[in-house]
Amino acid sequence: MAMFRYILGGILIALGYVLRVMSAMKLGGQFSIYLVGQNSIVKTGIYSKIRHPSYAGSILIYCGLAMISIELAFIDLVFTFYLQRASLEESILASNPDYIEYMKKTKRFIPWIL
Repeated sequence: MAMFRYILGGILIALGYVLRVMSAMKLGGQFSIYLVGQNSIVKTGIYSKIRHPSYAGSILIYCGLAMISIELAFIDLVFTFYLQRASLEESILASNPDYIEYMKKTKRFIPWIL
């Protein structure tokens, strides 16, 4: 059972890393660890499916680490942090009518679900 946990944790970490790299590459110079300003809205690539792929990638990485270390309660804390950060970012971007339309067509973290 422990081996399965390590394998699944490693897969989640790898997927999260790929998702973060894809999102950073797609944003190019607009990618920042700080809260977003009024940048142009990217709606192609992974951003055509989810609004916050970098955050989703981070959540996957932390879930993988939690699975490996058995600190599953940590997942709730991480998800809450990224949910609040995404909400704050979206409140800033919602002043742009294009972003409001984009929000209607995409999910926040997981395509077709959330």
